[in-house]
Amino acid sequence: MVVASEALIIGGMSKHHTGWLLLLLLSACSAGGGSPEDLPGTPSEVAPEPEFAATSGPPPTVVIEQPGACEHLLWPLHDGASWVYQLTRSAEANVQSLSLETRVSGEAATLTLVAGERQVEHAITCAPDGFYGPPGGLVGHPDLGGALALTNPDRPFLPSADQLLPFGTPVSWDVQYDASGALALPLGDGAVEMTVSGGEVVLYMTAQALEPISVPAGTVNALAVEQSIFFNLQLTSADGSPGSLFGDTLSRLYFAEGTGLVRQTFEGGTLSGMVGQTPFAVELQAGISQDLLEYRAPPP
Repeated sequence: MVVASEALIIGGMSKHHTGWLLLLLLSACSAGGGSPEDLPGTPSEVAPEPEFAATSGPPPTVVIEQPGACEHLLWPLHDGASWVYQLTRSAEANVQSLSLETRVSGEAATLTLVAGERQVEHAITCAPDGFYGPPGGLVGHPDLGGALALTNPDRPFLPSADQLLPFGTPVSWDVQYDASGALALPLGDGAVEMTVSGGEVVLYMTAQALEPISVPAGTVNALAVEQSIFFNLQLTSADGSPGSLFGDTLSRLYFAEGTGLVRQTFEGGTLSGMVGQTPFAVELQAGISQDLLEYRAPPP
């Protein structure tokens, strides 16, 4: 039996990495940087499930006859499960609702991000060493549009639980993707839609401490994971002009055992590049939070 509980976490600020660090990290990844198997941390017993106070009754109970490949302690991808979030900008009275919905078949899962009329699907492969594919949700920063496609990961974006136990042990890993899809550049008073014609995106992740977090869905201890994202992209504008983009963003993700992602905080970032012959520089907004409103378990 797996008990799906609702959980939470707190964001934090950290220094942005500079452009030369982007190039260094990309070089390190292409040369075969350290994987989770190389990192310290010996598996031990799972920490006791924390108590929490839910705002809408007790959490659902999910009965799994035979746990599948997608039964991760920190993100159980059950077929038919969904997570509803609210995206809040601290500087504005602006709250947006979005959701992640899951379909699972064997060792393959599809996460569908639904935000208003926009739907974006992310393909996940569940393997013994963790989850491969994009991490779902808003990759990098909400102002980038959510339509960036990440493929061909060289490592899991979320390692298997035994590589992270005991939860709260500092563990770092990275994953590199090929980039395609589209990007919204927040230039001037609006967003300029750009096609991503090539390039790479690197995620550098560090699991940190367990933290008590309160979100609308309840209050629990959650594992904080700091996520730095580095971009090295080739772009094409609507009129066919070539462009380029370099930069980084920072966020913190909070995973609750038995529930999944309960909070993500976006701490801004810096992007720069060219569109045609015109240079640009963008400072992404900090202080944006994506908090869990409701976790819907599949029927037993």
